[in-house]
Amino acid sequence: MTRVLSYQVAAAVAAGELELVLEDFEPAPLPIHVVFQQNGRVPAKVNTFVDFLSHRLGQDPALNAATKQRA
Repeated sequence: MTRVLSYQVAAAVAAGELELVLEDFEPAPLPIHVVFQQNGRVPAKVNTFVDFLSHRLGQDPALNAATKQRA
């Protein structure tokens, strides 16, 4: 028995290699925030990174599964 983040074991759970237990005691999912200091113009590399994270994290079913299950 272990405690891990859902995205770390999503593939193994989907493949039936791992089984979720104690689901009634799982904490509520926490949002992910990207925070950066904005002094005037934001560098293009920061905007690119934020856009990448938004797209990548928004498309990851393992990160969105817990939120959808609890809704």
